Amino acid sequence: MKPKTHGRVTLPAEAGLEKEIKELCEILGADAVRDSDGTTLSKEIMNMGYTVYRTLCLVREDLDWTKEHRQYLQQIYLMSNPKMAASDTLEIDIMEGKSKEQFSPDSKEGYKKYWDVINRTTGEVVDPANWDYSPGTGTVTIKNTTPNHIYTVNFLAHQLWDMTSMYNHIVNNWTGEHKMPLDPIHPEAKEHMLNYLENWLKDNPETDIVRFTTFAYHFPIINDPSGRRAFGDWYSYLATVSRKALDDFEKEKGYRLSSEDFVDEGYYNNIGRVPSKRYLEWADFMQRRVFAFAKECVDIVHKHGKKAIMFFGDHWIGTEPYGPYFKELNLDGVVGSVEDGTWLRLTADIPGGGFREVRFLPYFFPDVFREGGNPVKESIDAWVKVRRAILRKCVDRIGY
Repeated sequence: MKPKTHGRVTLPAEAGLEKEIKELCEILGADAVRDSDGTTLSKEIMNMGYTVYRTLCLVREDLDWTKEHRQYLQQIYLMSNPKMAASDTLEIDIMEGKSKEQFSPDSKEGYKKYWDVINRTTGEVVDPANWDYSPGTGTVTIKNTTPNHIYTVNFLAHQLWDMTSMYNHIVNNWTGEHKMPLDPIHPEAKEHMLNYLENWLKDNPETDIVRFTTFAYHFPIINDPSGRRAFGDWYSYLATVSRKALDDFEKEKGYRLSSEDFVDEGYYNNIGRVPSKRYLEWADFMQRRVFAFAKECVDIVHKHGKKAIMFFGDHWIGTEPYGPYFKELNLDGVVGSVEDGTWLRLTADIPGGGFREVRFLPYFFPDVFREGGNPVKESIDAWVKVRRAILRKCVDRIGY
């Protein structure tokens, strides 16, 4: 039994550290333990009498199935590097400056319906009859170009490597296979993920709380060939596109979005841009679909007598807590990582039921916990930024 002094603290735990976990739970008064992406909980830890959180990210959970069904990978719109025409013919290597480990152009039959070549000097879309893509060379050849004009290619690509998985491999020296993200817009992929969740809950009866990291689409991160970040935006819907979603949108709305509605002259509708009406309609379209998928996940967890919470983290696009659909998810709680008062209030002020849990910095990762690192200083710095906000609006739980 947990002492009465324990409560409202969640401690990250890992197999092999049972003695240390027990000591820390006593010191901190923790009443819950959790795993993390890349760690596991031993039976001994789960049987210590604490509430057990288990992490799930269904879109990247079953790599074996995903590798056999690559047609259901998530997609993204990308723009090639701009290139000036020197004559009436121009070749553009569309993946120049982009990671081929992360993306692969979707050039299967009918690709021209989803791609565009644009004369950036005039803003005109080039007639598809005047260009072709060669998968062998990775280049688009454009005919009848105007010398000294700038051209780019907007193209749909498959996401070969989940963005969080890639980050952890690069920054935190993770090894192992690259995670690949499934797209629940496809009925077959959605059915597989929901079946996986059902079976996982049956196989893990010791779990008290399922922490979804989050549900469907990652905020976009575009890396260059060396793995450095070339673009990232916490709020963008760039990584929610797919052939099926675009076709479904056209059927519902009666008009078709173009690649440029997403590429946005290479700005990718970043948070500093004023969104167009078309882009906002796309966001609402995807929010409703993500909500439907997430609601099914939450209902399945509740059916098994467990609680369902959402980490306001990686694959959160479409589950915005301040959006019109979030309250109906019926989640039991939300967890948010907080680095300052703004982020504390972002989580603490979320409307709707369920508890609010905040995760303080630093993360227990090698970028801080290393020779020369100073996690104590970073922890104090983060707390100084958070403490006034947490007094203004209390949260229900804290953790790391």
